[in-house]
Amino acid sequence: MNGESAAASTWATSIHAQSSVGPASRSPFLRNALLRSGHLPEMPLSVLIVVDDDDTLEALGFAFQELKHRVTLASGGRKAQRLLMTTSFDVILSDWRMPEVSGVDLCRLVRAADRERYTYFIFLTCLSDQEHLIEGMRAGADDFLAKPCSLQEIEVRLAAAGRVLGLHKRLEEQNTSLRNDCERHFNNARIDALTQAGNRLGLDEHLETISDIGRNYGYSIAMIDVDHFKAYNDAYGHPEGDRVLRRIADIAREQLRRNDALYRYGGEEFAILLGGQRLDQASISMNRVREAVEKLQIPHPDGVLTISAGVAERSDLVSNDDWIVSADRALYRAKSLGRNRVELAHP
Repeated sequence: MNGESAAASTWATSIHAQSSVGPASRSPFLRNALLRSGHLPEMPLSVLIVVDDDDTLEALGFAFQELKHRVTLASGGRKAQRLLMTTSFDVILSDWRMPEVSGVDLCRLVRAADRERYTYFIFLTCLSDQEHLIEGMRAGADDFLAKPCSLQEIEVRLAAAGRVLGLHKRLEEQNTSLRNDCERHFNNARIDALTQAGNRLGLDEHLETISDIGRNYGYSIAMIDVDHFKAYNDAYGHPEGDRVLRRIADIAREQLRRNDALYRYGGEEFAILLGGQRLDQASISMNRVREAVEKLQIPHPDGVLTISAGVAERSDLVSNDDWIVSADRALYRAKSLGRNRVELAHP
């Protein structure tokens, strides 16, 4: 047995001896102080120990289990590398000098991986390895533990690891909350509060996205207006008028396909983008919506409440504004021809 192996064996024996006396007898003052400060991990940590000396590996594994952590042992960097392909760990305690895959190589591998949770990396070094501390930190190490070390030193390092991991967890939770808030605010800014249809901002953005795909995919737009809505509001009041707009939006959504999108254009006017529909298909779709609204049999001073619609197919030769104007002209024609009908904008 050479000097390094003998030292490792002696240290392993010492670790075993310290573990066997139990945590309460090792240093109750230290443990109580860590508990009071909140620096002991709240939950058991998942720990990967990477050491190519079997005696040391076994002793450290026993020690970490005594400290109530979940332990996985790897007898060398190559085995650890294979484990890390499928498993994440809270803490990695790795020897520096190992054949095939060194500790610093393993650390770089961990830092290069795109992992959802942070891994706290501790190098296990001999005193003669102190000149490599800077290299280890540049590779992404969080801490170093010099051999031989006591069980108390291991416990202190794990307390630091638990604190850092807790901070990372809270930071990730805050980031997730912020991302969710941003997404919610982004979506809300594009939704009409009354009808839950999209609003003008949402429509404008949608129009921009289809400028490139409309050529081959086919798009039509329908402009819808509630017939004689002012007379309805005058007869039944604006709160009832709001309820009617919500009902119309709901019934329109029920009739539309997954690729269609409903927007409130303003007042009692709605716009519907009909994805993948040429003019004849869009006409059928909008007549289906019109009939569904009429079947609601909502009382109106002129009989029942109805809608009119104008439909225009997208052309590469016109702008989005001109496309909407074409549908609007078809809508005005529907109104002038008696309302409760769908008119088409022909090129």
